[in-house]
Amino acid sequence: MSDLTVNLRAIIPSQEDMEAMARRRYQDPSVLRTHGKHPQWYFRARLDVRTGQGIVRKGERYYLGACDKISKRKAERARDAILNQVINKPQVIIQSQVEFQEIITAFGADHLPTVREVTAVGYRSKIRKWIEPAFGKRRLCDIDPRAVQQWINTLPPTTRTRKGIVNAFAVMWTKAQDWGYTQSVCPARRVSLGPKRSGYERAIPTRDQFRRMLAYLRPTLALAAELAVETGMRVSEIRGLPARCLDVPARSLRVEQRLDHLNQMEPPKSEKGRRLLPLGAMAERLTGRLKPGAPGNNLIFGDLPSYVACQDALRAAAKKAGFEARGFGWHALRRCHNTWIRKNGLSVRDAMDQMGHSTPQVNDLYLVGESDDYKRREAAVLKLQEELMGKPVGGIS
Repeated sequence: MSDLTVNLRAIIPSQEDMEAMARRRYQDPSVLRTHGKHPQWYFRARLDVRTGQGIVRKGERYYLGACDKISKRKAERARDAILNQVINKPQVIIQSQVEFQEIITAFGADHLPTVREVTAVGYRSKIRKWIEPAFGKRRLCDIDPRAVQQWINTLPPTTRTRKGIVNAFAVMWTKAQDWGYTQSVCPARRVSLGPKRSGYERAIPTRDQFRRMLAYLRPTLALAAELAVETGMRVSEIRGLPARCLDVPARSLRVEQRLDHLNQMEPPKSEKGRRLLPLGAMAERLTGRLKPGAPGNNLIFGDLPSYVACQDALRAAAKKAGFEARGFGWHALRRCHNTWIRKNGLSVRDAMDQMGHSTPQVNDLYLVGESDDYKRREAAVLKLQEELMGKPVGGIS
């Protein structure tokens, strides 16, 4: 028997299981009364629970309300509603009794091998830190929108972190639907992530600070940082840049691959990431890093340290140059490029092509305000005041 057949049998009840359940499915238990100072109405029913060993029967007690609050007649009607909606529907019970831990196991075994390793690492981290501790021991029927909202309220407050964790949970729930574990709508569909908060400052250095920053970097890192600011390339694209993609006569380069922080060579993040970039004078400077007769697959920046080491070196240089911002790193150099090149007159569409972005909204996230922006706005306001009210006595200070 193949692993696929075993897996499907674990998900979907066999014909024998369904026939066995049909013979003993219908239940009509009596409403009983507990003993003690505050008696309650309840009834007992047996549920079909799917486990790794198959479908087993498990007894459950259902409480219907306090005896001094509702009559036995009302308790019987409440019992009938539960029996009709849940107890006497085997397919609903089998699905709803599955623990989320089983979804986690199936997700890791069947879905994660189909995604990029860097994506799989992100999923595993979110599952281990946030999803499994909260929902691993809960049944699917116990995970409703309110439970998910309460969980979200305990997550780190930054919007980007919460969105990533909740998206991972939603993907897992969707896979559970595809695999037949549940037919319920994902309980994370209409939850609130809370007030929008950023985990880092979208600040960039001034041009003078950036030039000073380069002086504190060793030559290879300084050249890579300058390339990032002048072209908008990601650090992973710079680390994975092969010699064959450099066209010195045309003074341009092609982005075709990237070396991620796990040191795995991958295609660009999106189809828009495959792009042709103008280099100008940088083309001749990169030529000096080419080894005569070396294969075209040789990396131009093959001597760069690890991603973490590059990040640490850049932050240390920025601090020495007088610039500090929470979360500053190589990705901020892309913001420098997008901000400065658009101020030089580049259109939004051209900036998107330069950065490898698919939408203007994403490109705008890389546009950062600077001090000279305030000065221009201040001058415009003063000019408007003069047009409306006349020039103040003594002139504009």
